[in-house]
Amino acid sequence: MQVFSLHTLLLAILTFFAYSISLAVYRLSFSPLAAFPGPKLAALTLWDEFYYDVIKRGRYTWKIAELHQQYVSLLSLLESYYDELYVASSTRRTIKYEWAMKGFGPTIATFSTQGHELHRTRAAALAPFFSKASVYQLEPSVQSIVDQLVARLRTVQGTDSNINMIDVFTSLTGDVISQYAFARPFGFMQSPNFAPHWHQSMMSISENFNVFKQFEWLEPMMRNIPPSLAEWASPKMSSFFGVQDVCQHQYPLGERVCGRMVDAPGEGARN
Repeated sequence: MQVFSLHTLLLAILTFFAYSISLAVYRLSFSPLAAFPGPKLAALTLWDEFYYDVIKRGRYTWKIAELHQQYVSLLSLLESYYDELYVASSTRRTIKYEWAMKGFGPTIATFSTQGHELHRTRAAALAPFFSKASVYQLEPSVQSIVDQLVARLRTVQGTDSNINMIDVFTSLTGDVISQYAFARPFGFMQSPNFAPHWHQSMMSISENFNVFKQFEWLEPMMRNIPPSLAEWASPKMSSFFGVQDVCQHQYPLGERVCGRMVDAPGEGARN
């Protein structure tokens, strides 16, 4: 039995190496990317993208820009394809890149819908909310929230207080969207320091997208972790789970929910 197990293990290892070698030969010699000059590692494996986006924390876009400069002569030859790539749906049905959408998991959100027709159907359901008439009706609500921001900024004018404008505009955006979607803002603008935990939680989640692309089984596993456990591990994620409760379960924006989203543990004065 032991000999059989060892033989099976060796066979599995040899099969894996044979598959890896044949896949490498195909990608470097016969795949569509083989005809393009560039770093062979990028054509060989998506781990190259993982390195820049996860290990280097989102530097893959800059790496692409660097490669564009390096192979600018080739890109100039491909300029004629610009009008073919970026076209309206009446010219060609566009399907979103499956690899890029993996980071969002199996979601029904319009943004991560791959198929053209399904995306068009889902987008059409949202279109009335972004019509000119709807935006005009929203203007007083937006102005009210902006007035709150101006009033908050005036209170620190001429003082030594420091304000992180990234937190400010993240809170402003969150309150505008929630006012429109739920007829009441989340209340981020009322937070003493503009709810810095909200921006931090969004940045943390966005970094996970690149990990989920490479390890797609992680996304459903993380999604099934009880919120109470996740909040215990990362208290500043409480605002995210508060928003998630509202969106998924249609909870009313009562004081308990809004308070949970604004008064995250560990938020103190920032001077």
